[in-house]
Amino acid sequence: MSDTLSSPVRNVPAAANAEGFERRLIGIRPLLVLPIPFAVGVWLSHHLALPFQNVILLTLFLLCLIAFHVSSRWFIPFTVIAFFILGFLFGTNDRTVADRHIGLIGPGGPMILEGVVSSVPETAKQGKKETVSFILRSNRFYRFGSRYETEGKVQVFLHNPKRQIRFGDALKLKGTLDDPARARNPYSFNYQKYLAEQGIFKVFRGFGFYTVLFQEPAHAPPWLMTVNRFRMYLKHRLDALFRPPNNALAKALLLGFRKDIPRNIRDEFVLSGTAHLLAISGLHVSLIGGVIYLCSGLLRMPGTARLILTVLVILLYILVAGANIPVLRAGIMGTVILLGLVFGYERNLKSAFFFGLFLLLLWDPSVLFQASFQLSFGAVAALIFFLPKLESTPKSQEFTRPQELFFGTLLLARLFRFTQQTFLASVTVTLVIFPMVSWYFHLFSLVGLLANLVVIPVTFLGMVSTLIVLVLDWIWTPFAVMCAAVPSFFYDLELWLVGWFARVPFGNMSIPSPPWHFFVLYYGFLIAWVATDRKPVAAWLRSALLCSLILVVALFLTLTPLKSARMVIFDLGRSDSAFITFRNRSNCLINSGPRFPQDQSYWVLTPFLMGSGVRHLDSVFVTKLKASHVGAFRTLAARYPPKHLWLPKDFRAQPAWEKYLVSESLKKSSVHGVSNGSVIQFGSDGQSHMEVLAAEKSEILAFFIRDVDMS
Repeated sequence: MSDTLSSPVRNVPAAANAEGFERRLIGIRPLLVLPIPFAVGVWLSHHLALPFQNVILLTLFLLCLIAFHVSSRWFIPFTVIAFFILGFLFGTNDRTVADRHIGLIGPGGPMILEGVVSSVPETAKQGKKETVSFILRSNRFYRFGSRYETEGKVQVFLHNPKRQIRFGDALKLKGTLDDPARARNPYSFNYQKYLAEQGIFKVFRGFGFYTVLFQEPAHAPPWLMTVNRFRMYLKHRLDALFRPPNNALAKALLLGFRKDIPRNIRDEFVLSGTAHLLAISGLHVSLIGGVIYLCSGLLRMPGTARLILTVLVILLYILVAGANIPVLRAGIMGTVILLGLVFGYERNLKSAFFFGLFLLLLWDPSVLFQASFQLSFGAVAALIFFLPKLESTPKSQEFTRPQELFFGTLLLARLFRFTQQTFLASVTVTLVIFPMVSWYFHLFSLVGLLANLVVIPVTFLGMVSTLIVLVLDWIWTPFAVMCAAVPSFFYDLELWLVGWFARVPFGNMSIPSPPWHFFVLYYGFLIAWVATDRKPVAAWLRSALLCSLILVVALFLTLTPLKSARMVIFDLGRSDSAFITFRNRSNCLINSGPRFPQDQSYWVLTPFLMGSGVRHLDSVFVTKLKASHVGAFRTLAARYPPKHLWLPKDFRAQPAWEKYLVSESLKKSSVHGVSNGSVIQFGSDGQSHMEVLAAEKSEILAFFIRDVDMS
């Protein structure tokens, strides 16, 4: 009897322990952040090569250890190590290509290539020249009379094909296959690396109508073809409803087509610190989801049905917007949160963040090394993990407290609070991604925080009104054309604001590429400062961490550009250029390069100056008044107006003076003519100078440079 009664009593603690273990297991933070060791494994796989078979065996061994230690204290360490090895395994597999991969074909040359168009073709027109670019998923190729099966993606450029290329078309092309062009100059755009990040290692070019030997439509999944047709329909309707450049801006904000935006407008967004608005991200996905959820509520749909409808629309919008990394990240996080609400779970941004991180790395490990992935997740991490810490500090709480007494009305108080919170969020994001922005773009916008406060609401209103116009366009097009004036007003206002902020004096500054130890110190002090906000530590310690962070940034901005005397020579195709930094910190650029076929000042010289931390040009020295040497001068002067411009003696009589050099940027520059025997002093110490040895009316034939320790 006693045994019968005591048996259940003895089992109660065991059952309770098991249930408690399960609850503890779910709440363990290391299990929540398992994507981090997975990401570290992916990163290490790109720097350490190990045989794929050995990694598989090690992974299986760790999985067996986990299976036998589920209820032990070794479960968590083994799981963390297993996810690290899994990341290494996926990264190694991503780098491994089949023997028949088209990236292994070499050397390049003429061939016939077959495949399926796997991206939306984009057309660029310049006069009578038309270039159609797209990604082709290759199947086979023909060379030297033989046929070969292959696989892999190829970047295709068809020049004047005189026919329409569509997504999903099966093509047979005649042309040349080559490796992507390598970066020949420091800090210039590395097109080869850019394509390699997308798994593309070859470029195919075809010329004329007969480059397309065969074309057959609809070789993609039917549902994907339907989505693409819908996307192209929306693109054409936006072109019909809005005038340039508003149509290009609307297509970028809603559909992800950014190549149609003029270069000068893209540059203004960058200089004003609002370039992130042109890339579809969480802001755009939240807008679409919020509009659908609100409209379904007005129709009195049940709560669960509203959530499910919003999820379906977000998934559709991911495809319509191009399914790039920021869109996928925002879509995955939004879907996870909404599905959690459907099943009765509370909103958990941290779980959605790590799940999105893990899912994207699982789908394509190479995205870890893309700038869009790092900046997107870095910005969201700032809002999820850092912003609550900053908002909880006493000074931040005082800063964001509604000011009802001051404003007198609740509506204005709430508007002021929203502005304060938006500003604090912008500060937090800027604080977290500052090193990454410095590394990739070499530019920091000092007016970006203020510009975002003004431009984001205008962008939001423009997008909402555009969505309404598109809906009206399905009902009655003439009325939609009339209503298109409303979003056009917001787009005009947005472009004016962005242009104004971009032209603010000293509104932005060039930043050199930070060294690796800057990342370690910066994020080390930042994380330590935020992590000790509620810890029982001395106030002086947090102040010391904050001062250390400020000191690291100050030293980086002031000391990094100060380098010893050097000369850098650039290969600009039809001409050369050189940049000289003297010991006394003065500098001189020799020639600005041609503007055709590519603007060398825009693609080569300006990126170098920004990446080197050069914030002003003391002198520009021109050796020949020809398009090959000064054709791109106006592009250079718009970003770096020189203090002094040195030209051959009779420069005003040369056609190049009016055609390439005269501009608004020269109003504050001193223009000088030089001839045989002229000596140009750099700096005030008299130690650095240039002597002209031989010169003609329009050309400097020889010159000599002398510095304190360079000649």
